Amino acid sequence: MKTIATLSALMTILSIYCSVAQNGPVLGTNQEKIMTLTKFTIEERYIVNENEEMKKEALELIGLSVNTFNEVNEVRTIALSCKKYEDLYSKVVKKADKLEYIALSARFDAAEYIELSNDMTFSLYQKVFERITTHSEKNIPERAKNMMKEAEKQYNNSKSKIDECYNNGFNHRTVELLFDCQKNIELAIKKQEKAFSNLLDFEYKEEELWIAMVDISTRLTAPEDVAMEQINLTVNNELTAEAQIEDQSSIDVKELETESKTETQSESEPVKTYKVQIGAFISEVDQKAFNGINPIAIEESETGFTRYLVGDYNSVAVACHSLKILKDTGFDDAFIVTYINGDRQKAVIMRETIINDNSSAVATK
Repeated sequence: MKTIATLSALMTILSIYCSVAQNGPVLGTNQEKIMTLTKFTIEERYIVNENEEMKKEALELIGLSVNTFNEVNEVRTIALSCKKYEDLYSKVVKKADKLEYIALSARFDAAEYIELSNDMTFSLYQKVFERITTHSEKNIPERAKNMMKEAEKQYNNSKSKIDECYNNGFNHRTVELLFDCQKNIELAIKKQEKAFSNLLDFEYKEEELWIAMVDISTRLTAPEDVAMEQINLTVNNELTAEAQIEDQSSIDVKELETESKTETQSESEPVKTYKVQIGAFISEVDQKAFNGINPIAIEESETGFTRYLVGDYNSVAVACHSLKILKDTGFDDAFIVTYINGDRQKAVIMRETIINDNSSAVATK
């Protein structure tokens, strides 16, 4: 009896081993299962790795924005305490405005990193699904096909809303909407993973959205909120606060006086964007080779060549990351193109703009 029980246990273990060998691992994230069962190529694994790197960059920028927004609130509280000193008050307010601009810029850049990462993940899944289904001798489940179509529709709707967001200007509401759109795109990516689970017959695991785990809820203290707090101070506390400001001003004013006027965006400021030019081709190129980096623009040169430009970034750092990915995946002659108010710049101006903006991005980080 004992021998039979032992043999039975060995057969069970062997059966599980064979199942794992044939169908891939039973553990891991949905993406890990897809990567194993579809046998991701080196280039496909590279894209996955780059997407993770971009999300890490986004997290760093969000952390910077949170800390800077907290600093803005502190500076605004100080500003209200020294309101009777007009010159000092004006300088402190400008300091707060500049910090707010830095924080908001970091959050915009983070949104662009997340967008690029999600775009490439979505495109990667599309390409892999097509690769598997095109060469499969089995019948493709209709449910899997329909899920991929639903995911594409949701993705396209979200991308249209993102375009509308950027037209709303540089403000807090725009950032909130951009992150909401990325949440919807992540949901579309989850639908793609469900389609793969139907296609490859693995157990789909409910996973929390990456963006849902990121805290972007930092609230700026409005000037009127600070005012209400100050009203509740006693006379003695007011005098103490003023005395502290007078003591502090001898240290801080020197720094504040060196600040240039606030860098908040206005309609008169030039709008700079960056694209990546792939190169010049005689015939059309398969745009799927761009790994989901979009939008894609096509220009015809006077000599009959076709130029492809991809991306449309506010952040030069994100444009550089996009350039790196394209170069690493075969587009050796790719380079960044600068546009100011929609006009393509000459090479010299372009180079100076990219160097200056990249230096600013590094200094901010």
